[in-house]
Amino acid sequence: MQHENSFLLEWKAMNNLLRRCVEENALCETVQQLTQMQIFVLAYLYQNRDHAVYQRDLETEFLIRRSTITELLKGMEQKNLIVRIAVAKDARLKQIVLTPQAVALHEAIEQAMRNMEQMVLQDLTQQEIQEFYRILGKVKQNLMQMQSQEGKEKESE
Repeated sequence: MQHENSFLLEWKAMNNLLRRCVEENALCETVQQLTQMQIFVLAYLYQNRDHAVYQRDLETEFLIRRSTITELLKGMEQKNLIVRIAVAKDARLKQIVLTPQAVALHEAIEQAMRNMEQMVLQDLTQQEIQEFYRILGKVKQNLMQMQSQEGKEKESE
């Protein structure tokens, strides 16, 4: 495999740089104890706090397995970021709700991320940013299609 201009290697390098920048600019000790995925779930719950969110919503949104999200939510509960509230109409369903501590934490994280995004994109034109998002969308679709095909192949074995 040729290393120059390798999309996957560049993606991994960019991901590493981004992770390090986030870690170096951490708001407080609490944020440093969160995983990237916990931060993304926190953001999703914050953005959707005006309606009920359930575990299956998170599975669908983040394209992750039930077992993965179950463990993630357990960790968030232990950190007092979420509570799971039983739904009256179906005892099996539990609505996932942010704690006040999590709301305040998310707002601080969101401000730090806005600042970081502004710095990362500072030399790009609006057109370049839109093109970047368009390309990311295509890459995401390709990955989802590849994952779907691999799943079908495993089922047929």
